[in-house]
Amino acid sequence: MLADAMNRRSCIVLVAAALGFSCRFDAEGLGVSESLLPDGALADSALGDAGLDSVVPDDTSIDDTFVADTFVVDTFVADTSVVDTPEVGPPFCDATDTTLVACYRFEGNAKDQSAFKNDLSASGVSYVAGVSGKALSLSPTAKVTAPDTASWAVTTAMTIELWVRPRSLPATGRMGLVDDDGRFGFFVYPPGVVRAMSPAALDTPLPLVVGAWTHVAFTYDGAKMTLYVNGAAVATQAIVGTFGAPSGNGIAVGMNSPSGDVLDGELDSLRVFRIARSAKQICEAAGTC
Repeated sequence: MLADAMNRRSCIVLVAAALGFSCRFDAEGLGVSESLLPDGALADSALGDAGLDSVVPDDTSIDDTFVADTFVVDTFVADTSVVDTPEVGPPFCDATDTTLVACYRFEGNAKDQSAFKNDLSASGVSYVAGVSGKALSLSPTAKVTAPDTASWAVTTAMTIELWVRPRSLPATGRMGLVDDDGRFGFFVYPPGVVRAMSPAALDTPLPLVVGAWTHVAFTYDGAKMTLYVNGAAVATQAIVGTFGAPSGNGIAVGMNSPSGDVLDGELDSLRVFRIARSAKQICEAAGTC
């Protein structure tokens, strides 16, 4: 490679001095020179030892018994033997993942893209620009619910993860994120902390920021609750418990089940799992690792 580079530089430097003499590399990388004879005809010779016409593939030296050879590269052969294939992971809503209870991307609708098709019935909502594509925007009269089904019957482990952008924070009361009427709940409490409520209550140490998208997640593995903010674990609590039986009032998103406590803000990319996802998976979902 070094000799090739020297040959190319020699071509550039000497081409003005060696008028009537040019060169090139063929597809195999061999140097080929073309010199003008007195009658104007072209004479071709392959680069070899001591000006011989025989080709020596491993020889990249410059002849020194004749007029200095000059080289201009006019052929490039691309190496296509190595292909850089990017890693491709599972889709955000992986319908083959039986641990995924519900997955809502809110791309202009409230349909569940998991295998269980737990579609939401949504009124008083609109769809605005979100973290990725569209997001669900709730009005004060919004109602977003789904009926209890067998797929929602988590017992000893779960994960709730979503993006939230509040327009305001509660001074009193609370605002709902996801709730199943006492079985499990995810809320925003004054002065804007996120609280997981199953099987015990656990708060984030800092409040949400008005007008900013924040990724929040809650996991429970049967022995420990963990809260995450933007992919980082911010609170944990050891506790053993279960989620109990459904009340029959169904699931509520962006509000309390069965009614009230509507979120003043937007939600995006909501997923619920029947397992406790790992810290690395939560971090990846938040895009911070």
